[in-house]
Amino acid sequence: MADWTKQLAWLTPENPRNPYSVEVLDCRLAAAELSRSIERQTNSDATVSLGDFAGAQPVEYALADGITSSCSISLPSTREQLEALKRSSIGPEHRWCLVASEDRIYVRRRWTGQTVHIAEFTLANEILCVQRVTSDRHFAHNNPQYAIAELDFLLASYLARQVAAFPIPPNLTRKDAVKIALSGWKTHGPLAAFARFV
Repeated sequence: MADWTKQLAWLTPENPRNPYSVEVLDCRLAAAELSRSIERQTNSDATVSLGDFAGAQPVEYALADGITSSCSISLPSTREQLEALKRSSIGPEHRWCLVASEDRIYVRRRWTGQTVHIAEFTLANEILCVQRVTSDRHFAHNNPQYAIAELDFLLASYLARQVAAFPIPPNLTRKDAVKIALSGWKTHGPLAAFARFV
């Protein structure tokens, strides 16, 4: 097994291995190795059943302690893609379950069913626009910019099917590369390929 901690690398926008226009931390090997290390656990029948149960819980509730932010997130989408969101985020390796209901997308932790973000959206001419998000204050590090960046990352990953860079929590710095990779994998699982500052 490769030592992923020695493979973490900050990539400038000019680096040919960086698919983004901002500096990112390359966490691909970390996400792959960490995912392999628990593959047996996440594939167990009990764990899959727990995740499916949590993802199936009702979503008609608000957040206990939320912060609301205005935002401007737009991406191509159709009503069919929105309805398929839940099915696309229920694999045992996924940390999130996204469910669209009327004019809201509920972003929930897959294994616990806890709602983390509620995005209010409009859909017109196959463009989804999110202009407001309410987020769990604790999960969003009490930081509206982080909450918006995480929602943007999750929508790009699950709805647009893009390899997106996850936002780095506000308490971490460049010297915390290993903590960033671990935090990203714990929060986003195999989607945690690249990290970026908000």
